[in-house]
Amino acid sequence: MENIIVKFTQPKIVVKFSSAIPSQIDVNRSDQRSFTYADIASGKIEFGRVLEDRVLQRVALDVTTPFNSGITAEIGISTDHDLVMGINDNDLQTANKYSVNCDLKFSSTEQIVIYFGGSAPMAGAITMTIYTL
Repeated sequence: MENIIVKFTQPKIVVKFSSAIPSQIDVNRSDQRSFTYADIASGKIEFGRVLEDRVLQRVALDVTTPFNSGITAEIGISTDHDLVMGINDNDLQTANKYSVNCDLKFSSTEQIVIYFGGSAPMAGAITMTIYTL
């Protein structure tokens, strides 16, 4: 059985639970995943889904270990690779935290993907966090 934690702030939010799919209940949710240079061999990483009618509020990219090559990253969906974060919004060769506020509402469930370009790295690590409502 899965534990569900719901935190309420002002104004109060009423959450109705149904027997539908419990994994789709994600009020004020944030998801974080970490990747290294070895994970990006295919040129992209599917981060996770933003469910229908959810708002993708913010995406944060933390370069914890700089990449050693001229690799670039953009974050988006299959039909728009830089919808969330373009290549000029981050620098994978510099350890730093990069974030964008996007407030994107999706009318259907969308997979958030990190797309990589440039030469293949031999070092580097990132942590990405997405915040949805």
